[in-house]
Amino acid sequence: MQEQPTIFVADLVAAFLAALAALPASPSQAVQVEEFAARRLRAQGCEVMFCESRPFQALYGSLMWLWVQSASDPRLRVCMFGGRDGVEADERGLIWTQLPHDFGSPAHTQRRGEALEAHFDILPNDTAEMLGAYDYWQEPSRPLRQYLWAYTEEDQQRGRILVEVLGALRVKMILRYVAEAYWKRYLGWPDLVSWRETPEGPRAVQFIEVKSSSDKLSDDQRTWIQGNHDHLHLDFRIMKSTGPGDLSYRCTSPARRRLA
Repeated sequence: MQEQPTIFVADLVAAFLAALAALPASPSQAVQVEEFAARRLRAQGCEVMFCESRPFQALYGSLMWLWVQSASDPRLRVCMFGGRDGVEADERGLIWTQLPHDFGSPAHTQRRGEALEAHFDILPNDTAEMLGAYDYWQEPSRPLRQYLWAYTEEDQQRGRILVEVLGALRVKMILRYVAEAYWKRYLGWPDLVSWRETPEGPRAVQFIEVKSSSDKLSDDQRTWIQGNHDHLHLDFRIMKSTGPGDLSYRCTSPARRRLA
């Protein structure tokens, strides 16, 4: 029987304006519940970045393109796909690139396992060097990042922040995890990542999923939580708004709760 993860759930006490908005003080100041949570974290001295999945898609495309699109792969083939918002598409609205026919599947990783290990050997273990590789590979990784819907300047910058905050070794761990079954693992990442800046660098990194009182975890989020528990072991919690009611805006002490 698969062990179920224990997660931290912190309550956000807030009132609601409509179904998706938290009310911090008055209706004119209503914000989305994720923004409300981010403000609470910043008030506690944390840095916060809105996350979800696209920064990780940018991270994967930027740092794994050399393995995914290796000319040594005998199953690499030319493919085309619809332009992402028309960006860099040809006159027919298409983008051309090369991909293995089994990209994103466990079979791809098993078939290219030796090449994958060689790729991880060349990825730096030093964070500054990994940032250099990330920047250097932006242009050659562009077609793959387009395919993965992680092509904007914002996606690129948020992926870079993940390298800075997580460090090279944790980034490599995440890349390996995603590479083992990309299509099953690229979604479901939490809403926010928070950390504290210290003279020694980012510390107390947490991934945070924000839910209103009536929200439930999606299947992709449950898959991510289980995968994090089994493989990644990243610090993770859920911040849940319990409004309407008390407007004291306190964040309760984290309570342990089992994933249902």
